[in-house]
Amino acid sequence: MRITLLICTVLLVSCQPAYLKDGRPNENSPYFEIPVDSKLVLHQMLTVPAYGRNVFFQRGQVRLFYYVNEFIDYCALTVYAQKQVPQTIKPDTFVVTKVYREYLYQLADASVIVAQAFQDKDGDTWHVLATQMELQAKNQPDVIRLTCAAWGVPQDISNVTVAGIRRSLGEIATLELADIKAPRAGGSAGSRHQGSGY
Repeated sequence: MRITLLICTVLLVSCQPAYLKDGRPNENSPYFEIPVDSKLVLHQMLTVPAYGRNVFFQRGQVRLFYYVNEFIDYCALTVYAQKQVPQTIKPDTFVVTKVYREYLYQLADASVIVAQAFQDKDGDTWHVLATQMELQAKNQPDVIRLTCAAWGVPQDISNVTVAGIRRSLGEIATLELADIKAPRAGGSAGSRHQGSGY
């Protein structure tokens, strides 16, 4: 029953066009491409655990990866290097310099054991098409990426949306989209925005 509900949800989401009729971005569509020059505004101080590189978010809370439900939208803020001591990320504005989608067997360098737990009876490992945003902030160059995903089927489409990213971040951070215009009528449905990085 749970799998059937998941499949129906994914199918409904996948029918959402990238733009609304009035030209505004459709934040519930997996086909809307987050534009370069968007901003991630962090509102509170975060701590990256010792020997780690990521802070995970889900439903507006910071969580250890162990407590993340991979079938619901979640994100990870990543720093450049793993250190023996905790690292602090201060409130700041990070500019999105590149956006792309990539197949990951586990989100943001989580344990390989996590990925192996999702092998099916044929030995195929479950993977996810994640949205990755490379970040840049003058005062915190070590903060390099925000990765967001939601595991689901079919595996060859993204199951994460702007609305899902916002739910994951909650009041911890805000994703501000750069101003863009909807493609002109008559353009190809698969057209890309220049500089989107997809």
